[in-house]
Amino acid sequence: MSSLYGLVLAGGQSSRMGQNKALLNWQGKPLFIAMAQKLEDAGADHILISGSHQYHNEKYGQSIADRIPGKGPLSGIHAALFNIPDNGRLLVTPVDMPLLSSDCLRDLAASVTVQQPHCYFHNHMLPVCFTVTPDLRERVRIAINSPDRKDYSIRRLLMQLQAVAIDPPAQEPAARFQNTNTPEEWLHCQTIAEKTSA
Repeated sequence: MSSLYGLVLAGGQSSRMGQNKALLNWQGKPLFIAMAQKLEDAGADHILISGSHQYHNEKYGQSIADRIPGKGPLSGIHAALFNIPDNGRLLVTPVDMPLLSSDCLRDLAASVTVQQPHCYFHNHMLPVCFTVTPDLRERVRIAINSPDRKDYSIRRLLMQLQAVAIDPPAQEPAARFQNTNTPEEWLHCQTIAEKTSA
């Protein structure tokens, strides 16, 4: 099995949240670290944090700056590909999905095979797991340099790659895929987490 690289996408503007989402306190630690730990628990051998802010952590090191910022998640994926060899697997999660479980991410990574090199969950473009290939690099390069904003879409990239949509684990409710873009959504996630752990 090829090495698994985990990528936390932490490059958003957080405009609707009113503060940097990556630095929000989630169960006693900054959210970007909590998400990095989920990837590590899912089996990632190497952890990358992407974003325009400089996130530093003794364990995970310095974050990767977007080489071509302003293209959404594609910017983070593009920057990460410069740090991953061909045939490595890249498991990508947004920073603002704190209810996502490590088991779910592990299942996603395990679904990637030679026969289906790119996988995501039905109805959710993120998280996603890619096999890094010259074809992936070229498609991302073309997309991120396109003047058409539609080309920055992860959905479009997955369609071009003929990525396979798999079913989420049965025990993974849809609420776990909720993004936290606003203070209200953040509070809702905290409430769900408290009920789950009670």
